[in-house]
Amino acid sequence: MMRILSSPRVRRSLLIGLTLAVSALVWSQTVGPAGAQPPGGGSTVDLDNDNVLLDLVIPTVGNWFREEVSPTGSDVSLVFHYTGLILTAGFDAIAPYHPTAVGAYSRMGRRPPEESVTDRNINIAVIFASYRTLMLVAPHRASDWRAMVERAGLDPDNDGTDLSTPQGLGNLAAKLVVDGRRHDGFNMFGDASNGYAFADTTGYVPLNTAYELSHPSHWQPLLRPALHGNYVIQTHVTPQAANAEPYTVGLNPRDYRFPVPMDSDIRNLEDYRAQAEYVLEITPELTEAQMLMVEFFDNKVRGFLIRPLIKQVDTQGILHINTMLNMVSYDALVVTWQEKMRYDAVRPVSVIRHLFPDRIVTTWSESEQAFVERPGREWTSFIETPNHSEYPSGSTCNCAAYAQALRRLTGTDDTQGFSGVRPAGSSRRAPGKLPTEDLVLSWDTWTEFERDCGESRIWGGAHFRPSVDNVSEVCHAIGDEAFEYFDSLVKGTAPARGPARALAPDPLLGTTNWAPK
Repeated sequence: MMRILSSPRVRRSLLIGLTLAVSALVWSQTVGPAGAQPPGGGSTVDLDNDNVLLDLVIPTVGNWFREEVSPTGSDVSLVFHYTGLILTAGFDAIAPYHPTAVGAYSRMGRRPPEESVTDRNINIAVIFASYRTLMLVAPHRASDWRAMVERAGLDPDNDGTDLSTPQGLGNLAAKLVVDGRRHDGFNMFGDASNGYAFADTTGYVPLNTAYELSHPSHWQPLLRPALHGNYVIQTHVTPQAANAEPYTVGLNPRDYRFPVPMDSDIRNLEDYRAQAEYVLEITPELTEAQMLMVEFFDNKVRGFLIRPLIKQVDTQGILHINTMLNMVSYDALVVTWQEKMRYDAVRPVSVIRHLFPDRIVTTWSESEQAFVERPGREWTSFIETPNHSEYPSGSTCNCAAYAQALRRLTGTDDTQGFSGVRPAGSSRRAPGKLPTEDLVLSWDTWTEFERDCGESRIWGGAHFRPSVDNVSEVCHAIGDEAFEYFDSLVKGTAPARGPARALAPDPLLGTTNWAPK
């Protein structure tokens, strides 16, 4: 079986039989109606031959993600935080079975090669690392996590830390990784503010209300319908992500900056209006393929892999590559959140409603699941407008950093024929209607993949063009730095690290006079 990243030959051979794609790759089955299984259902796992990450852990975690963490899969900061913990704990747990790898937050020695002739010990270590991580971050779903372990014929009450056993490696790796990220700046346990998990620790307050755009250059929380006639107002998700410590040792987010989004400055009224006009212009022209790509790139959880092909690679290979890609995505997230908080830029929906309240425009109707003609004050983007500020596009940066890491891994821009089928009627925004027939989405190069990822954010009405066009150079550099760190983990040359700590507040926060406040 393949052991990923152990040599250039293995790196290249992996991609010959394996299709890869963007953002939290292995989580393809966690959000949406397909793929999830009841935690206690299904057949017993074959620990010698099955891939427990794909066949057990992901379907179980998927129920939690879909029901509580991110029903649409688009809550990028929460998605990458949780997947990062689970994947990194798994990576650390199986590092002792690899010829050279060391853990990101652990140094647990090396196990004899004969213990990994089959995948049994590796699979057990991954199960227990995932189980103990989930018990620490979501103990209220303990029955689900216990059922996951029992499906593999294992004892969920085994809480030992004997490092000669895979259970002990998994148990200890989970504790060390969660403890290592406990105070990383994300406030995941709510111990740095008001007791609520992931509550803001920065004191961020939007300049606008949901009812008035008094500062037209800056982010406005939206009023959204809830159940039974109730409405909710958006809260900016995890502003403190701007101060989180990256996974990559030595990567300083303050070294990565994006140019000022001058077109979103209301004082540049001609450009301000023009970028809104552009969004209105392209909305009626979206093809089915573009709409499905918008949904495809918006879902950070479901990912874009072809599941049968990826099963050609063993548990260790799958876990290695996805830990790398999640580290890349997480670090790109921290940098984009830093800049989002620095600029606090307005979204297209607010600008369009502000500038063109009485003009008849083409807008997406959620109730009719179609594009219709309405006054500008009622304009709605095709994809749900995210609950955070507009500039820069986190999705575009993630795609760019992710693609760059894969270029470094494989030595080529060639995707090796990446494609996937979106079945007829599988659209989330227009279920049963789109696409009208099975639709194949495909990209021959990572450059094309990056391009369409960025464009999809404009097609969907979530971003203006500068938010997409200004990210590639910076985000490729993040991909390079994160890849090199992960490569050092696998080669065993990475330095030992202490627990993560929140960064000091951004020194540029509040000092950039780019738009009136």
